[in-house]
Amino acid sequence: MNLQTTNYQLSSLPYQLSSLEPFISEKLLTLHYQKHHQSYVDNANKLLEQLAAARQAGEAVNYRDTYQALTFNVGGVVLHDLFWNSMSPAEEDHALDVSFKEALEQEFGSIDRFKDEFTQTALAVQGSAWVVLALCKQTKRLMLMQVKDHSLYVYPGCELLMALDMWEHAFYLDYQTDKKGYVERFWSYVNWNGIGERFEKVSAKEAQG
Repeated sequence: MNLQTTNYQLSSLPYQLSSLEPFISEKLLTLHYQKHHQSYVDNANKLLEQLAAARQAGEAVNYRDTYQALTFNVGGVVLHDLFWNSMSPAEEDHALDVSFKEALEQEFGSIDRFKDEFTQTALAVQGSAWVVLALCKQTKRLMLMQVKDHSLYVYPGCELLMALDMWEHAFYLDYQTDKKGYVERFWSYVNWNGIGERFEKVSAKEAQG
């Protein structure tokens, strides 16, 4: 079977660079998206090209460093794509999907409890990390997780639904050391519709086996 392969691309933002103000300023979003996210895309593609060249030439590579770097950069691409799509402008409809709301209430007890646990998990981050909401395929439960750096490979069998970037470059320009203000304001910009759609899609796929 001959699979059609492509390189990673910088995904288009689902809103304008100024659309998340005052939560994220246009200056910070531009820097984060066009510099940091773009660098993960570029680095992942460069590593894939180096691997392809080595394979064609029958040459060895530094497997530890190469695949560690590839994992890091691909994780950065995936998490940033999810982060941008976890948010939407404050003036848009942020109503919770009924089935997703019920799933959150079943696992966490209430929406307020979910928000509090997510917030406290984000504020408890040490160093560079993310907070994600995932659906575990094995237990069918919603789970909060901290993702160190971009290390998605430590969570096999989980579908990511929602992400908040807690790396310093995600907030420092606007909030400096006020991580609490950054996380609390995030809730006014959560794209509940998009997250609910991802939940429905993953749930349907799991139900089909």
